[in-house]
Amino acid sequence: MINLGISFPLHGLIIWAGWQPEDHDSHLNPVALFLAGILLAPVLETFLNFWIPIWIVDKLFGGKAFAHGLAWIACVAPFVWVHYGGDYFHRSFLTALCTGVVGGTCFYLCYRRAEASEGVSAFWTTALCHGLFNGLVALVAGLLVVLTRAFPALSF
Repeated sequence: MINLGISFPLHGLIIWAGWQPEDHDSHLNPVALFLAGILLAPVLETFLNFWIPIWIVDKLFGGKAFAHGLAWIACVAPFVWVHYGGDYFHRSFLTALCTGVVGGTCFYLCYRRAEASEGVSAFWTTALCHGLFNGLVALVAGLLVVLTRAFPALSF
């Protein structure tokens, strides 16, 4: 919920300011986007952007005072990068930075919190939270598409 509360208004401001690339490809398969964004991407991104960096930093610097900060940077930096798709994915670097820093921080904290809980898989908890977040984003985006087609005055 924190992720939604911060990232949605920031993305709204980015779009309002005109810093979002135009959407040139409306022929993307919505089913493929749904499957990739809600089922596949959260699992792959959790593995590549959270599990691997946290495992490496914890093995190398686990007891050091700076280890959590270093692990956060090691997780969030690639998370920002993979959420930048340029014009093809209708995302600017500013939107990737917003998504990566806000979302990456929330998912990093989710991973660490689950890691500290007995009997809870940090990997699957984070992947599930990421998938649920992406599902809510898809739902809101779908509603916006329907509403702006029904009421053109609502479009940005």
